[in-house]
Amino acid sequence: MTGADTDVALDRLMPMHLRLDAALTIRHAGPVLLKLARSQDLTGRGLTEFFDLDERVAHPTVERLAGRRLNLALRARPEVRLRGLLAPYADGAIMNAAPALSGLDRLRDHGLELSDFAATDALVDLLFLIEARSLTLLEARDMVSRLEEARRTAESQAVTDSLTGLSNRRALNEELERLTGRGAPFALMRVDLDDFKHINDTFGHASGDSALRAAARALLQATRRDDTVARMGGDEFVVLLADVTSPARVERVAERVLSLIRGALPGAYRLSCSLGSTLSVQYTRPSPARLLRDADVALYAAKAAGRDCHKMFRGAAA
Repeated sequence: MTGADTDVALDRLMPMHLRLDAALTIRHAGPVLLKLARSQDLTGRGLTEFFDLDERVAHPTVERLAGRRLNLALRARPEVRLRGLLAPYADGAIMNAAPALSGLDRLRDHGLELSDFAATDALVDLLFLIEARSLTLLEARDMVSRLEEARRTAESQAVTDSLTGLSNRRALNEELERLTGRGAPFALMRVDLDDFKHINDTFGHASGDSALRAAARALLQATRRDDTVARMGGDEFVVLLADVTSPARVERVAERVLSLIRGALPGAYRLSCSLGSTLSVQYTRPSPARLLRDADVALYAAKAAGRDCHKMFRGAAA
């Protein structure tokens, strides 16, 4: 077999080999090494000119390198690290190389594909496993992301009214427990749309839903970011005004709510509401149930006064 025939065979069987002469000058390089060298012509270059050898190899010769496990790095691309084994051959040597295990998952970054390696090379199986692991990790990350998104959606839906996007009864109860538990001052305002049944019966449920959404937007517009606006169900809403201790401040918010609700719907639709409020500072030990009940008393007083107005509860402390 001629030298050319040997090179062709080794290119197929050991695509990361070098054929060297006795002085460790490269006479032929396998196609994968050429690919890593970005197709430079390596013929005639010294082994140590192309590779940075293990520091323990001083004054390398065929005899000193033969049979040793060599740790190699391309001088032009030091991030490309290889393992090598050199054996004497004819009047020189053959050195075969393989990617270092620590760099297997970065082979694609170096422009290498599975098809670059011999089919019998165990490295192909390792690369398949690495590829499978990468795909599995991507799938796992995607699954975790989707599960996290589903969890956030479920949590949001659990405390959100689906029609208006406001907090729901559960979220309101949790916020009431939090506020009363830490003794923070606040006002509780109950909101009930006037003649909502008439809107549903006259214009249909779709119009009723539109009215509820318009009322929700008006309540959000009338309040601050730190306040809580919740839909209790039907046409009943509750507003928690954080850090409010003054009836005058509640009255100002109420006037704004009444005004915005009146203009919430266009054209022939006329919307109004009745409001009943109470202040937590009126109570020695405020409880959510007591606050809701007393605000409801004030709400009925507003209904009895002709609707489209606001009443404050001013009962005895308890």
